[in-house]
Amino acid sequence: MKRKFKKKNFWISLLLLLILLALVYFFYFSGFFAIEKISLSKNALSEYYSEIIKKELDNYLGYNLLFLNAGKIEKMILNEYIFLKEANIKRKLPDEFILQISERKPLIVFCSHEECFFLDKEGIAFKKNDLEEKKDKITTVFLTEAEGFGSKKEGDIFLEKDKLDKIVFLKERLENDLRLTKIILTGDNRLNIKVERDWEIYFDLLSDIELALTKLKLLLEKEIPPSKRGDLQYIDLRFSKVYYK
Repeated sequence: MKRKFKKKNFWISLLLLLILLALVYFFYFSGFFAIEKISLSKNALSEYYSEIIKKELDNYLGYNLLFLNAGKIEKMILNEYIFLKEANIKRKLPDEFILQISERKPLIVFCSHEECFFLDKEGIAFKKNDLEEKKDKITTVFLTEAEGFGSKKEGDIFLEKDKLDKIVFLKERLENDLRLTKIILTGDNRLNIKVERDWEIYFDLLSDIELALTKLKLLLEKEIPPSKRGDLQYIDLRFSKVYYK
């Protein structure tokens, strides 16, 4: 009786081992899960960047989809292409994965010493091949020549969100009534906005911008109408009292 029981256990153990080996072979070595197709999410990128990233991802063709290190690939893509905000790999069994990505949206162009970056809404700097093309279409801010970006590089925060929001807000509020020609940021939180007739408006980005705009509106309506702006050099709104010359 004991011999029959041991013999039965032997065949059961052998069967389980064979099943285990078959599963190991199927999942690891059969090639059933070998990656044959890699794609990017639709309408995610321009053709230029889609081809570059797709070519890089093609290095993973033939890898086992089940054991693909998705997190490592996602991190690599985000580190290499700073203009991408998110990258997520979606597995599609048995042999395909899709890279789902989203781009940072440029809020302004930020320039110093002829070097320019896009800044997104968080103030993070990035570059793309269409930067020069878009410089005339979105807000461009120049640092004074004495400043510069220093040790900051692509992927770093170049401008605090609060200051960035104020710059965009000022540009949107002023461009309806005044033809703006240049926006310059200095190191002491001073923003100089040049107007078409070559006079400037000075703002303090740490102060109440709404109050400054109210003072500007009253000044232009009551004391400096368009007929008197021919010799105007500047309006300084950085202090409690408004100065102009």
